[in-house]
Amino acid sequence: MENAMPIRFDKLVFVKTLKDSGQTEEQAIAFADALDKALEQSQGQLTTKQDLLALKHDLITEMNNAIYKMAGIIIGGIGLLLGMMKLLG
Repeated sequence: MENAMPIRFDKLVFVKTLKDSGQTEEQAIAFADALDKALEQSQGQLTTKQDLLALKHDLITEMNNAIYKMAGIIIGGIGLLLGMMKLLG
């Protein structure tokens, strides 16, 4: 996507064309602004399949880390509980 040619857009010609076809100047300017913003956004970098796969890998890694931390806390809590039961029992 980096090698994409930018789209040329002449807002003045666009506004004049709309006005000549019966649109008010305010409507023509609003349409031109909206089209200009849409074209700018379409020229931005798009997400690739590789980007999504990398994100998926990162999310799986984070989830696994969270699971191991929770398991450690649970095992530690059970050990503490058993120790207290032995001490008191």
